[in-house]
This record gives sequence, C-alpha cells and structure tokens, in this order.
Amino acid sequence: MALADKKYTRVFSTTGSDSDLVSAGKLTDLERKFNSKDYLNDPVQFDRLSPALWQIQKMQEELDELRRFTNIELAHKDGKNYQVYHQSFIDDLGTTKHYLPWKDINEQTTIYQEEVAMVAPADGRIVSVTMRMSAVAYDGVRTIGIHTIGPNTSQFSSNSWTAEETESLPVTRTDDNHVFHFAFSNAKHFESGELVTISVQDDRDLHSSHRYCYVSTLVEWDYSTFLGSTSLETDAAI
Repeated sequence: MALADKKYTRVFSTTGSDSDLVSAGKLTDLERKFNSKDYLNDPVQFDRLSPALWQIQKMQEELDELRRFTNIELAHKDGKNYQVYHQSFIDDLGTTKHYLPWKDINEQTTIYQEEVAMVAPADGRIVSVTMRMSAVAYDGVRTIGIHTIGPNTSQFSSNSWTAEETESLPVTRTDDNHVFHFAFSNAKHFESGELVTISVQDDRDLHSSHRYCYVSTLVEWDYSTFLGSTSLETDAAI
C-alpha cells in the first residue's frame, strides 16, 4: 500500500519571503522559551496550552516508538540478525562423525544429505551449538565442526568440503543431563550460496544405547549480503 498524501501544513517557514516567515531572532526566542519551560512554569500558559501539550506529547511518544521499531526492522533487513535452529536427535553416535539435522530429527553420517546441508541465502556464522545429553555412560571428548562448500563444486565428495572451525569439550560419565555450550569465534563461516553443515563426533562411544540429545544452534545472518529480491544464477559464492 502506498503512503497516503500528507494532511498537515507547515506552522511557519524559516527561509524565503512567505508571509509565515519567522526571523532568526524569533526562532532564538522560541527556543529560549522552550528550553526554559515557560509553557510548564507559567500557570496561565499551561492552562491555555494544556490540550495541545497533551496531544503533542502523545505524538512525541508515537514518533519515538516508530523510530525504535524502524531501527530494529532496518537492522534485521540490512544488518546482522540472530536465529535459533533446533537440531535435536536420538541416537548412539559411537565414534562415527554425524551431521546435525536442519529440518527434522534425523542426524546423518553423510555430509551432503538434504536433512543436514543448508544452502545459505546470506553470509553468516555459527555463533554456538548448545547441547544437553542424557545417560552418559563413558568418558570422552565431543567435537563440533562447521563445514562448507561453494557452488560449482560437487557436494558428493567429502574431500571438497572445507572445515571452517571446530570446538571440543570433555564429557564424563557423571555428566548426565548437563549442558554443553560450544561457542565459535570465527567472524564468518559461510557466504551466500554456500552449503553449510554442522558435525558432531566423539572420540569414544559415550552412550550404551540410543539416547536423547537436545540441540539448539544459534546462527548469525548478515542480511546486508542477502542474495537479493531479483532472481539470479551464480556459479560462485557471493
């Protein structure tokens, strides 16, 4: 919907030669009276102006809210924005490298599976992967990795993927229902058009059977690099 035509007219002008011109001296006087709060301190002025002051105050509050909302929306559209993805699963991982699901609860052992590989519409980074594990039976080390591959390269060759960053934490058999927070430091992990996956691997089988693993992944998107509102084809990350 287009913006409607304005309904207001100006109160006065500060340049030109129109009949509503206010001189520099009068502007200074207006500012002085406003800053000294004559309209509040003088009972006669306050009584006379109170209905207009009430409405002006409400308009000011409305403008402040519009400015706050607009700043947030512009930051989301043209800047960086956080989004949480739920990547929980049930499994006994053993020591095999698995990849966390973006779209369901089925982790995979193949890096290119559609459940675990997401094409990025904008540049971004994995801020953190937070896990809660149940029924830990053995001691070991869990490692979370971030992997990417660009356009025009076959995703079916695991050697073609780039390991961007890894984080590891020790796990002990007394860590039932503990939370493990893997925080990453790279300024950027992937670019627009790249596939991104997240791996999990234990150096020892931590569980004696299939167990719940609750996962929340925080992604930082840079929407200033969004592929755009115009259709395109590209054979390279943008």
